Amino acid sequence: IGLPRGLLPLLGTEALERLAYFGMQALLALYLADMVSTAGTLQAIWLLPELSRATGLAGASLAGLLLGVNAALLQGGPLAGALLSDRHLGRDRASWLGGSALAAGHLLLAVPALLLPALAALIIGTSLFKGAIIARLDDLYPVGDPYREEGFRLLFIAISAGGLLAPVVIGTTGERLGWHWGFGLAGASMLGSL
Repeated sequence: IGLPRGLLPLLGTEALERLAYFGMQALLALYLADMVSTAGTLQAIWLLPELSRATGLAGASLAGLLLGVNAALLQGGPLAGALLSDRHLGRDRASWLGGSALAAGHLLLAVPALLLPALAALIIGTSLFKGAIIARLDDLYPVGDPYREEGFRLLFIAISAGGLLAPVVIGTTGERLGWHWGFGLAGASMLGSL
């Protein structure tokens, strides 16, 4: 039915990456609000006291700033990552580097003091990974192949499946066992994706 060799592993890779991403997103806003709301916790996070002083923000306002900047860079970064991949790195190297940065970022979130490096790793990883995966799927089909559309449809099903399961699996783990267990599970999902 038009399933080229390599499609199923690619779909699994994307489903696990989205499970990690949406699971992390399910926890991140609540985690940030919790972490930056108390002065003692704020002081324990690398560079966050300096960011708070520089912006004049604290508590929920600082958490909102971090979430907003993070969301903007996660959405806009893949354009820069695609250009870097196409012109310098190549698709395979970009997907491995991006996936490795994503796994590191998810796992770093499990260490409270490393919040900002974790978010930076997630932004870099997403920027490199997203475009490379789409390009790799496109490479599986020759130009004019009638099954190409079906391949992309299956990719979106894999994305949706990962996104659907993420809050249930990772969100529940973070809620019941602790933030860092949820972030660690997201990291394990991303390692599985690699």
